[in-house]
Amino acid sequence: LQRRLQQAQRAEADDAGWLTDLANESMSVARGLARGLVPVGTDDPAALASALAEVCEDTGRSFGIRCELHVDPGFDPGGAAQANHLYHAIQELVTNACKHGHARHVEVRLEVDDDGQQVTVRNDGHGLGAAHARGGMGVKGVASRVAYLGGRFTLVDEPGRGVRASIALPRASPLDTLPRSAPGPGQTANDPPLSA
Repeated sequence: LQRRLQQAQRAEADDAGWLTDLANESMSVARGLARGLVPVGTDDPAALASALAEVCEDTGRSFGIRCELHVDPGFDPGGAAQANHLYHAIQELVTNACKHGHARHVEVRLEVDDDGQQVTVRNDGHGLGAAHARGGMGVKGVASRVAYLGGRFTLVDEPGRGVRASIALPRASPLDTLPRSAPGPGQTANDPPLSA
């Protein structure tokens, strides 16, 4: 349409160009939203690291900070469903560090040790402050996701150094890759699933 209007030397050609740009931008946003809902679409353990690398890159660019990712070989979230929960938990912690803690440096570490697997998100921001005592929805969401994964979540002020968030996870086993139902609204991981 834009080309035809240009060939006819119609003033509406600029409007058609603007609509084309808007449609392309809308498709790009829709793709991003879809990718955000299911960022890890495979059971390949490396897929989580790849998705988190994109989070760190985007965060660094958006906030003008340094956001680093370190992943131990052998770190395995236990399948795509678990990886997506872990991805969203880490993404929330990174975003909180920048938006609320005004961090200039965020480090994300996915490590394997004798006790299992550990995720650490450390930042050099202002600390938790009084707002943490009230407990925001983001942190509650992280805690719920970690409980669903069978892990432990801790958030600690490190005076003069910022905040350290830790997620302790059991090692993945073949049973961990079986699909489970995520908690429904208002449920915890220990509640029975909602019936249809």
